[in-house]
Amino acid sequence: VKLWDLSGETPVEKATLTGHRGPVCSVAWSPDGEMIASGSKDKSVCLWSKSGELKGTLSRNVASWQHLGPETKALAVKVT
Repeated sequence: VKLWDLSGETPVEKATLTGHRGPVCSVAWSPDGEMIASGSKDKSVCLWSKSGELKGTLSRNVASWQHLGPETKALAVKVT
């Protein structure tokens, strides 16, 4: 996963998020814009700060995940 700054005329790469062992198939920002969740074929979800720091990994055979909404501040994860 790569983070880009699109505020100027030319995009600037700000960070590369490394932590998954398989291809990343989904990425989502938290409603407040402070966190990023990325889901991978390696059956994990990584949680990142907006600056690209790995904050945690959910890796119990994650099958799918979904953010529940800004008021819940929760991440729903289906495990297999």
